[in-house]
Amino acid sequence: MSGTNSDDLGFREPLHAPGDAIMDIVFVHGLKGERKGTWTSGQVLWPKDLLPVDIPNARILAFGLLEELFNLWNKTQTPERPIVRIAFFGTPHQGSDKAKWADIGYQFHNLLKKQPQSSILKELERKSDTLARIGDEFPKWLRSRDREVEIMCCYEEQDTTIASQSIGLIVPKDSATIPGYPCLSIHADHRSMCKYAGKDDSNYQKVSGFLRRWAEDIRKSLGAEAAEKHSQYSATTNYQNSENHGQQFGQLNMSGGPLSFGNTWQLKSFSNPDEYLKFRQQLEVKYWRTCGSVFRDSKENIGLRDDLIQVMAKLLQGKPELLDFFIPDFSSHGRRLTPGPGYLGAICKQNVAFIQDPIKGFTIKGIETFDGKVREVEAVFCATGANTDAAPAFSIVSRGIDLKTAWKPDGQFGFPCNYLGIATPGFPNLLFIYGPHGSVPAGTVPHTIENKLTYFAKMLRKVSSQGIKSMVPSPKAADDFVSYSNAYFSRTVLTDHCSSWYNGGRPGGRIHGVWPGSGAHANIASREPRWEDWEYEYLSPSANRFAYFGNGWTNKEQDPNSDMTSYLKLPQDTDLRNIHGSWFDL
Repeated sequence: MSGTNSDDLGFREPLHAPGDAIMDIVFVHGLKGERKGTWTSGQVLWPKDLLPVDIPNARILAFGLLEELFNLWNKTQTPERPIVRIAFFGTPHQGSDKAKWADIGYQFHNLLKKQPQSSILKELERKSDTLARIGDEFPKWLRSRDREVEIMCCYEEQDTTIASQSIGLIVPKDSATIPGYPCLSIHADHRSMCKYAGKDDSNYQKVSGFLRRWAEDIRKSLGAEAAEKHSQYSATTNYQNSENHGQQFGQLNMSGGPLSFGNTWQLKSFSNPDEYLKFRQQLEVKYWRTCGSVFRDSKENIGLRDDLIQVMAKLLQGKPELLDFFIPDFSSHGRRLTPGPGYLGAICKQNVAFIQDPIKGFTIKGIETFDGKVREVEAVFCATGANTDAAPAFSIVSRGIDLKTAWKPDGQFGFPCNYLGIATPGFPNLLFIYGPHGSVPAGTVPHTIENKLTYFAKMLRKVSSQGIKSMVPSPKAADDFVSYSNAYFSRTVLTDHCSSWYNGGRPGGRIHGVWPGSGAHANIASREPRWEDWEYEYLSPSANRFAYFGNGWTNKEQDPNSDMTSYLKLPQDTDLRNIHGSWFDL
């Protein structure tokens, strides 16, 4: 912020002040907050101890109260000091009339038990006009800016608890967010949503990731020369109290809250093909290197169970008595991670009862459990799972065999017998895109499907060009694939004694839900068809496999305008790896 005296805006000593700063990040605490305590968990003041590592070229300051923030808005209307990005933490925006502020004030009173009720209410009453004015003036300020202002709103997901009693959300999502702007869910209560104990804290990763994208946007927009002349603000505000109870929820975000990627800078960057490709690569690469965690006693799998239990314990701290019920007796990755995002948090809500008694049946008024209780309900949502034995729901018949029954546990095969997850012996011209063994434990679904379709395209080119009527994998090829798969899965935790869609919901059953290997392994294995594994029936009455040779001539050589020497190229244009393989590609 070249030419700016920080004292003019009430700044104290910066938390971080690099000599090459190209931007300022300003942290503003809220009601009853503290310049450092608001942002501190344990001994970690993350704007000072963590953020400078991730954004080294930013000056970082802690700043006054709400009135001072409002003065900051009014003082920075000049191009020399533009605020262009603002992140709010638990800041109420919607419903800024005095009555609404009184409701929020009452919640803050519940939060701040250390002060007498009269003093708190008196202070809130004194501030209510200012708070309401800020809430009313901020949208007008946004519209008055002569340049685009980017905003990100963070909202709390967890109820605030005082003396083991929940007082609810201090600033709910509908008040903490601004329509039309991206938002981040913070899996914490109001007191701890701004307190991060380390870089592994999933909430810190969310927030710092967003700030890093903003910083990169500023760096690119300023350029090296402009960076020496100008700097910009990123103002971070919250409504926090003075209590310093930190809360950390581990590396796994199981909250299920929305993570917005649609900020303006990112969408604009996608117009650059290189930037968009980089984004896609960063997004997908993490899915390709996780296969090692499925092997029994592997270093990737060891300790994962304890980590997951710790995460579950933190998410169930509202009802810790449920933890033992949710801890499984099998290894991590023995089945897909369940319950899903948001489930454990929902279980802890005060209006949710987790009933463990099995259902006996439905009554006219509700649900009856085997303990004899009838619970009256207005609606029932059934999430009973899906058919995972891979047997088709309709008949597919060939040579007297119906896959609908043959693939059932008590059927002729007893499991989904198949070849490479794409076909099954005895059923010519029947191909599976995402059937048994079609899924991959590491990789991406679109890429897997694209590779399957490419494989099928090669098959169709062979059939259409070589007079083939039908193709079917040989029983020997299918048996060899089944034997290989069984040997592979015996080394993994997928064969632990648990029910999963990998084994069709049958603990100890044969694994057929996923490919016997990683996603990359599956792609390489299906890169080129093994034609020797197939049995063919030909269209020619003679059944001669070379009948498609025809009269010994080609159409191309009979066309005087065709290029018969396309294999002759300049040396720099010649790829020796496929010089002859691509000669007559059609």
